[in-house]
Amino acid sequence: MDIVGNRTLYSVFRSHTLDQPNRRWLTFESPDGKVSRWTFAEFLETVHRAVNLLRNFGIGTGDVVSLHLANHPAYPQVILAASYIGAIVLPTIPSSSAEELRYFLEHSEAKLVIAEVKYLQKVEAASKNRRCSTLLVQGEQDSTANHHCYETELARQSSVVSPGDGSADKVVQLLYTSGK
Repeated sequence: MDIVGNRTLYSVFRSHTLDQPNRRWLTFESPDGKVSRWTFAEFLETVHRAVNLLRNFGIGTGDVVSLHLANHPAYPQVILAASYIGAIVLPTIPSSSAEELRYFLEHSEAKLVIAEVKYLQKVEAASKNRRCSTLLVQGEQDSTANHHCYETELARQSSVVSPGDGSADKVVQLLYTSGK
């Protein structure tokens, strides 16, 4: 068992990557049946692209990014990228109502929502009074709307990153509960 101590989630993942770069880390099957696989090193590259993607959407230290999606590689990519830059991830439950999601986004002051296409109407209803960008997972690029395709935007990013502002004493994730 590793002890994290004063390291960030990103630095722990990077350490494992340096120890075993070619070891398989993640296999993902998309709803259309396409299977994608990443080694530690390959996935770290996508995390670096996610760092640059978040920064290009204006996300910096202390900013909140909401993840409104089920299982998807974007989930660990964004959590690790947020850890690197000192941003905060707000995972929300896809079955949340638009009213619940609106509360989460407003209360957390989220600047970006990453969501599955099937939740777009709910996300738009929840964020209509906020200046909040949307990235759609497995979606299509739409330059006329306030949302873009996560995968397309991620692929456009460099895998070279400038130094991050993450530290072990910064919040990396906000969790809202029902209190029940």
